[in-house]
Amino acid sequence: MVAMAALPTAQNVYLFSSQFKLPNLLVRDIVFASAVLSLPVILGVALLLGP
Repeated sequence: MVAMAALPTAQNVYLFSSQFKLPNLLVRDIVFASAVLSLPVILGVALLLGP
């Protein structure tokens, strides 16, 4: 449950921008950056919680 909470929510922003025909170049980059940055967070949470 903690790992699911650490996942990025930027995909919702991408869906919103595509639904309302907004420019999505910057949004796509933000989605990528948030996905990459969430990996260390999930790893850190896993290490803190332990087995």
